[in-house]
Amino acid sequence: MTTRVTLGLLIDWIATPYHMSILQGVLDSVRRNNVNIISFVAGRLEATLEWEKCRNVLFDFPSRNKIDALLILAPTIANIVGMDQFSNFVKRYKEFPIVTIGEKVLSYPCILIDNKIGMRNLVSHLIEKHGYERLAFVTGPEKNREAKERFEAYKEVLEEFKIPLDKKLIVQGNFHTTSGRKAVIILMDERKVKFDAIVSSNDTMAVGIIEELQKRRIRVPEDIPVVGFDDIECSQYLRLTTVRQPLYQYGEIAVEILLKKIRGEEVPSSTYIQTNLVIRNSCGCFSHTQEMSVLAYKSLSSFGEFFTYIVMRSRESIILEVMEKKRKTLDEKLLLGWTSQILDALVEEVSGKVPYSFIYTIDKILFSNLFTEIDLYFVEDILHTIQKHLFSFPMDEELKKYLETIFAQAEDQIYNTARRREAFQKTFFMFTLEDINDVGERLITSLDINDELKVIYRELPGMGIKNCFLSIYENPEKPLLLSRLILAFREGKLLYMDKNGIKFNTIDLVPQKMLNEKKQYCLIVNSLFQGYEQIGFVIFSVDSTIDFRSFEFLRHKISVALKGSMLIEEIRKQAENLKKEVKARTAELTATNLKLKKEIEGKKKIEKRLKKVLEELRKTNERLHRQTIQDEMTGLYNRRGFILLSEQHYKYAKRAKKNFLLIFCDMDELKKINDQFGHKEGDFALKKTASLLKHSFRDVDIIGRLGGDEFTVLVMDGNINEKDFYKSRISEQFERFNARFKKPYKLSISIGFAFFDGQNPKTMDALFSDADKELYIEKADKHNRA
Repeated sequence: MTTRVTLGLLIDWIATPYHMSILQGVLDSVRRNNVNIISFVAGRLEATLEWEKCRNVLFDFPSRNKIDALLILAPTIANIVGMDQFSNFVKRYKEFPIVTIGEKVLSYPCILIDNKIGMRNLVSHLIEKHGYERLAFVTGPEKNREAKERFEAYKEVLEEFKIPLDKKLIVQGNFHTTSGRKAVIILMDERKVKFDAIVSSNDTMAVGIIEELQKRRIRVPEDIPVVGFDDIECSQYLRLTTVRQPLYQYGEIAVEILLKKIRGEEVPSSTYIQTNLVIRNSCGCFSHTQEMSVLAYKSLSSFGEFFTYIVMRSRESIILEVMEKKRKTLDEKLLLGWTSQILDALVEEVSGKVPYSFIYTIDKILFSNLFTEIDLYFVEDILHTIQKHLFSFPMDEELKKYLETIFAQAEDQIYNTARRREAFQKTFFMFTLEDINDVGERLITSLDINDELKVIYRELPGMGIKNCFLSIYENPEKPLLLSRLILAFREGKLLYMDKNGIKFNTIDLVPQKMLNEKKQYCLIVNSLFQGYEQIGFVIFSVDSTIDFRSFEFLRHKISVALKGSMLIEEIRKQAENLKKEVKARTAELTATNLKLKKEIEGKKKIEKRLKKVLEELRKTNERLHRQTIQDEMTGLYNRRGFILLSEQHYKYAKRAKKNFLLIFCDMDELKKINDQFGHKEGDFALKKTASLLKHSFRDVDIIGRLGGDEFTVLVMDGNINEKDFYKSRISEQFERFNARFKKPYKLSISIGFAFFDGQNPKTMDALFSDADKELYIEKADKHNRA
């Protein structure tokens, strides 16, 4: 029996649209080719951030006893160090056949995107079609080749159109959403420059740009057009004009080339995938001035014979081009059927045989695939192909305008259907996230490793994760030596092992015979850590129905729970050792103590009286202390208590380089409740708000009432990427209260966040100021919406 090939994938992250598209292409391709894949989520090389640095240990995991060949997502892994240093780093994998994705590394075969042509077409479109000249440009990371090529293309096009390069319009970005928001602030607030449109080096930054413009009540594209590069999933929903970087094909083709290399076949040094300009609304095309409203049907039967002829002439070339563009995951017969149906419907409508036949056909295709995994935007590609071929024939302006309008309507219909699917998928992911949060709560509250493992085994198979192998390092200081497998289930069935687990060499990933080599497998390896402390790693199987973001949420929940239970276990062992020492010492002193028995008995009576007095004194002191730091009405810390405890934690976090979140909460409409329903009801609302906040956070978090309707929370070890999680959790608590009590008013709060970065600490005053500003913005937004 031939051993199935196992590929390895080095990837820095799996939770962004960019990474998810590439990973999906890899997974679909390995499944078709009946090979295994193990993906190592290793972070960016030499990362400095707490949440990413500990992932780098996974760069040492690929070994020839588990992996036959490697795929490497080079551009994002090398974002920090640059390609020269990364090329030296890759030499450690010289024993593997390698294919790199996105960058040429040494002499290894690579898959590349023609960035320059894509950006040239995009910038030329803005200048030629719309007449924009002052084009602001947000660059990518300085050491990233793709970012450099896109910037060079921008400058070349300006030079060709004899448009001067204005350096004030250039803003340095880093491919993340936050740098897109910051770019708008720099352009509009700091430099105060005028510009016609903003060109972003990637779609992720373009999303940040649009968010910041919307905060300022600036419309896109009516006030400022925005374009991007990549065509990630959310770009389609935002109707972002962009350059489609076939990310799915990145992964798909990389697997095909690597398998050829393994078989000894000749492969090209570099394989280029062409980009496509995708024109949507954000650049100013297809605006409302182009009659995007539903066009009343009018007979064009006089053009029927001519139109039937040009459709017949171009049908074969249209179908051939559609088939060339198709993904391997799309069925050829299905695409042929769609294309033929659309062409036939166009002929029927233009010739006057069946009014509205075209839009009805589009609707039928979209609706029949609403709840499938088929890419609905490929219908848009079919329409673009048909449009290109039909408009190559000279035709009457009336017919051309009618066709442009119904094609625009069809694209709107595709967009709206995709939004419906997105809403369904978001809802489904929220359910998954609720399940993960529920699992996380049970993990954190169990405080016992064995109980935590039972929770993981019971819950993960129901979420689609049928295989899981969880291991902890024997020595976290030397993680590559030995690990101990403490949980393993395969196909949803728990695998038996000793209560102490199974020790094995870390680079083996799992002990021998744990993996079912008879079946194909797709696995993701995630590092388990808390702060900068290594714990171990977890291997999940990947099912086609699982959202890749779920793995990161689970990794975090499991890490936090394991670290907590390990600390408690360490304390228990220390207590047991201390108990043994005390027992031994007590036995040693028994003989001596007998002589002093009478004296001791006398002392005991005195001690008993003294203890009673001391206990009374302790209770009195505690009562006095509580009164000075506790809010009498809500039972939370008062202003003094919160400031005292938060400053203590601030000093600790600054010294230990720990992160935390500071949250300002302000009750909405408390004065209105007091005025309309009385102060008794207002006090009830305050107490309930305090109770809901307690239920929204952990016992270790510090919650206080600063006075009046103001509350504040310090979330220990909180990260900025948990902001939306806490907002959602608090909102859910208040929604449940309102639904349950049905008060004549709606109990709600406004929230402002501030993040304390242990690596780049701010003062407490600065944190209070940041949180207060964000709270004010949310208050203002609510007021405006009201």
